[in-house]
Formats: sequence, C-alpha cells, structure tokens
Amino acid sequence: MEQNARVVVKAEEYYRKMFEGRYDSWNRRDKHMVDTVNRLMAHLDQKTGNSKLVIWAHNSHLGNAKATEVGTQQQHRSLHYILR
Repeated sequence: MEQNARVVVKAEEYYRKMFEGRYDSWNRRDKHMVDTVNRLMAHLDQKTGNSKLVIWAHNSHLGNAKATEVGTQQQHRSLHYILR
C-alpha cells in the first residue's frame, strides 16, 4: 500500500510538470524509477542479503543522456545516469 500511495503522489508531480511544459518532468519520472529500484533492492537485501536486479526499460531511460542535446542543454538525467 505504501508504494501505491508513493506512485500516486509522484504521478501527480510528474503530470503537473509535464503540463507546464517543463523538461524536469522527465527527471522526476526517472528519479521515481531510481527510488523504486533502491527501495526494492533494500527490501530484497533484507531477505537474501545479496540481491541483484535486471532493469528492463526503454533505451532513453538507460542511455547516457549527457551524450544528447537534451541532456546537455536541458539537464536531462536518465535512470542510467542517476544509478551510476
């Protein structure tokens, strides 16, 4: 239930920024993905002590945004960039 509530709050933040036309809506989305991965890893590590995840996402979330025009001009940060 806690994760569901977190998703609702983050979705509202994301859509508000998206409708404002701001580039940081993308950053909020990827930051939420990172937070979810980190919470999942913490949960799994409590159970097993040595967890690993495979993250399946679109190329634009996993690629190096700093190598693109959007990444350099609009400060776009991808899932890949934040998790590094």
